[in-house]
Amino acid sequence: MEPYYTAAFSLYVLEKAFRSGRLEPKYKPARFHILLAMRILGNPAQLSPMNSHAMEKYCEAINDLLWSPIDSDQLIEGAAAAVDDVAKGNFHRDNIRTLPFTENIITYCRKGA
Repeated sequence: MEPYYTAAFSLYVLEKAFRSGRLEPKYKPARFHILLAMRILGNPAQLSPMNSHAMEKYCEAINDLLWSPIDSDQLIEGAAAAVDDVAKGNFHRDNIRTLPFTENIITYCRKGA
């Protein structure tokens, strides 16, 4: 259950950042890439099998960051900056929703993590 909780909580925190104005609306087409970047930056360890006990520990590290308002803001800002750097200002859906863009996000975040 932990991966589902972490995913839902991450989306809630991200949407809250959009609603409060802390994150610019230009990032909305890339919200799921921001979530991906948050996961990698929040816990750069390799993903464990979904049904393993190690997944609970993996998710716990991310949840601890999300529960802290300061840490969650920093995590979101870092993830948005990563997406911004990879997108190079082009947030058009045809650019964002491509496999190379997603792979570039993963590579960028793993280098920075």
